[in-house]
Amino acid sequence: MSGNDDDDQPTVVIDFNSLKNELNQDEVLTDESEILFKQDVEAMAEEPTEEESAPNEPEKQKKNIYFFDYKSQFLTTKFSPDLRSENMAILTELSELNTKLTKDPECIIVFYYNDHPKVVNQLSGQIKNKFQKAKTVIIAKNLSANKAQAHAKSKYGANAYLSEPFEKEQFNKTLQDL
Repeated sequence: MSGNDDDDQPTVVIDFNSLKNELNQDEVLTDESEILFKQDVEAMAEEPTEEESAPNEPEKQKKNIYFFDYKSQFLTTKFSPDLRSENMAILTELSELNTKLTKDPECIIVFYYNDHPKVVNQLSGQIKNKFQKAKTVIIAKNLSANKAQAHAKSKYGANAYLSEPFEKEQFNKTLQDL
């Protein structure tokens, strides 16, 4: 054997073929038939926690926030570069999302629901099942509290919801609550 531990690591597969079938649309999600997510459970267990690695830091390091703007410009426009902090990035491709989740499984993913609701549902559900430490936020236009609560209880449920239009303070509070 080559001694490569990567072969022994658990791999999480988001099944995009299944996602395409469930969408019941002619729209193509990606040219790739499947995308792999690697979760290095043993390495994550061996890594020191933030408190252990930097006990003298007064404030906990912020989680990275990824805005997934799939075939849309909503999040790119809403969160222009001057409104983003250094731990925020816009992602537009599924491969980028996969890479970020694989390398940063404790991140926050922000979706805009109205442009591609079925895609958001499927990705949110799969992230919820395969990356329990990752958090998801769904933004939707004129989202009622009842609809958000019903969606949260579904298998596609996100960790937090925001109704568009919203103020920057509401967004920041939502992130702090996560």
